[in-house]
Amino acid sequence: MIITLAGYAGSGKSTVRNLLAEKLGWPSYSMGDLFGKMAQEKGMTIEEFNSLSETREDIDLEIDNYARKLGETENNFIMDGWIAWNFIPNSLKVFLNVDEEEAAKRILTHAKEGGREDEPDYDTTEDVKTAVRKRVGSHASRFMEYYGIKWNDLSKMDLVVDTTNISPEEVVSQIIDKMADSK
Repeated sequence: MIITLAGYAGSGKSTVRNLLAEKLGWPSYSMGDLFGKMAQEKGMTIEEFNSLSETREDIDLEIDNYARKLGETENNFIMDGWIAWNFIPNSLKVFLNVDEEEAAKRILTHAKEGGREDEPDYDTTEDVKTAVRKRVGSHASRFMEYYGIKWNDLSKMDLVVDTTNISPEEVVSQIIDKMADSK
């Protein structure tokens, strides 16, 4: 079985992916981490690299082809990515939703604790919300243009979890329950 995790920034995709991988003993992959690594290799923040990717289709295609190939050649893994579910159609597709204010608080806290090297410095939750809205808009328009899909189309998901008021462990439990139901 392959599990793909999609969701808004700050919804807990990375945390849930890591907990789920540990619990199941499966490898995990993050398309966001790959995107961030590519940004760092170019000496850019994720926001700067996202702007570059708006004019360079090859950036998204490299990431998307990586996801597709993993889905064709491996099994029993977890992947988080905005549209990984589109490239691994036989996966258990999970979408993590979150209230925008809570997401901004999580991202700001994470950034102040050392966070991701590819993220810009944020001063307030409003800074985070502005940056995330811009990133979401950019990704949404590219995914529609390249693939004709809405990245957050909940009708394509097998499970939708609102993470606003529950722990990552509770999210993992819901995913494991859904895995049992899907067998």
